[in-house]
Amino acid sequence: MDAQKLKNLMAAHKDLLRAHQSGPYKPLPGTIINCMMCGNPFLMRMYTGMPDLICGACFKTYAECATVICIRCKIPVAKIEPSMLDNGFYIRPRQLLHTDKCGCCDPQLEVSTVLEIDQWVKAHGGRKVIVPFATTDNREST
Repeated sequence: MDAQKLKNLMAAHKDLLRAHQSGPYKPLPGTIINCMMCGNPFLMRMYTGMPDLICGACFKTYAECATVICIRCKIPVAKIEPSMLDNGFYIRPRQLLHTDKCGCCDPQLEVSTVLEIDQWVKAHGGRKVIVPFATTDNREST
């Protein structure tokens, strides 16, 4: 990542930090804000509920990714590619995941936990769970 993109991302997160001090950040449609993914400015579109603070290009790029939402700020803070983790947890496309805190509500944050993954590890002891799928060969025809 080059220095200019990093500088844009830092500016975007500082803007969000200032906005979060007064409560959840919900920009009005038509407001120019910085994208949380690439840092480029964009025009906020219409939304229902909580806004996804990313530009149209990033929205298309990350459309099939899972969204991580901070439970304190109630805003999307990250996108994760669908995949199977080493502990057996499967991140599904367009899944909503939650984190206990983010860099906006805790500026000194270095590590955050995705709550669903943490619950999975506690419930399954970190071991993989393999579920066999029924095939048409195993079923009797009626």
